[in-house]
Amino acid sequence: MQYNVIVVVGIVENNGQILIGKKAPTPGHRLDGAWHIPGGRLHKDETEELALIREIREEAGLDIIVKDFIDEIIFENGKVLIRWYHCSSENCNPIPGDDLVEAKFVPKSDILKVLDQRAISSFPPKVLEYFLLL
Repeated sequence: MQYNVIVVVGIVENNGQILIGKKAPTPGHRLDGAWHIPGGRLHKDETEELALIREIREEAGLDIIVKDFIDEIIFENGKVLIRWYHCSSENCNPIPGDDLVEAKFVPKSDILKVLDQRAISSFPPKVLEYFLLL
């Protein structure tokens, strides 16, 4: 299937903690001002792994290792494909950049408590399961 947009999201883990970011106020964006798991769109001729490395570096100032594909979900009537990956980072001091106003690591057990419901609603089944199985 051909998608208008492919988005990659990285569950970046460091010692049992997960990277989250707070989206800058962006009127009309579904995650406007929301705490979420960072990621972003693929650029033309970019692999998913390179896009994810670039996005996390731009949004949180972290270098990551992309480990495993977890799951995917289709949005906006089949126009947007969101693919989720498990990643790691040796650095636990994110610096918000690009479209994030805050970035931090939180315990994996707190993710479903601290993320905005708008973000959680886009989790595919295996991502939700990842956070429910502690």
